[in-house]
Amino acid sequence: MRAVRSGNYKLIWNIAYRLEYPFASDLWASSTWQSVYRTDQEYFGPKKVKDFLFRPEFEMYNLEKDPNELDNLAYKKDFKNKVENLKAKLKAFQTKTADPWSIMWNHDASLQGTGVNL
Repeated sequence: MRAVRSGNYKLIWNIAYRLEYPFASDLWASSTWQSVYRTDQEYFGPKKVKDFLFRPEFEMYNLEKDPNELDNLAYKKDFKNKVENLKAKLKAFQTKTADPWSIMWNHDASLQGTGVNL
């Protein structure tokens, strides 16, 4: 996961978005989370349980209007330019800091096999 902010906006890039999101072990083991997870509750606070476990590739939030990060703007037409600007800012930072995960911008994960029956 990588993130960048500009003004009120925050863009999150979930690099391994196809995988279940890795929880901190202390949160996962907490009795509160386990109670929600094991009883198949739909919500954990204001978010759906599935949204904690499976995140989209990109998330963008207006932190002033949406401090709980509930309304993902990343795929809304009106915010396309903002998303592209933040992606460019994130890529530039990754280049500057020699982030090894920057190679994933050009990686086509759909070509990746499971290693079984290839």
